[in-house]
Formats: sequence, structure tokens, C-alpha cells
Amino acid sequence: MPVTKYRGNYYVDVYVDVPSQGVRRIRRRSPIQTKKGSELYERELIEAALSTSPRSREERRVADFAVEFLET
Repeated sequence: MPVTKYRGNYYVDVYVDVPSQGVRRIRRRSPIQTKKGSELYERELIEAALSTSPRSREERRVADFAVEFLET
């Protein structure tokens, strides 16, 4: 189970298969110390890992740089 309680704190420990990056392990202490809150935090972490891709971040940087380059 990805959400576990250890020494009075809830932790999220999941493996996420991110496209073009492979499998990533995410281990974090939940900011909300309830089981339901930890499960919601787990979903947020998975969605954030799946929504980011290094290629899209670089494309934005290059586009910003291109505008600046053409202006100067």
C-alpha cells in the first residue's frame, strides 16, 4: 500500500512510470496527517509527476530565449 504510517506520521511511497523518463519512485512525508489526506496527497504527487516532462520545459525555455534573442 502506498500510504503507510510510521512512527506516528503518514508517508507516501509510490512508483510512477513517467513517459520518456522511466519509472520514478516518490517518497514523501504527507503534509496532512490523516489517511484520507495522505491518499489525496499521493494522487497529487502522481498527477504532478505525469504532467511534467523535461521536453516541454525546455521548449518553453527555448521559445523565451528566441524572443529575447530576436529583440536584441
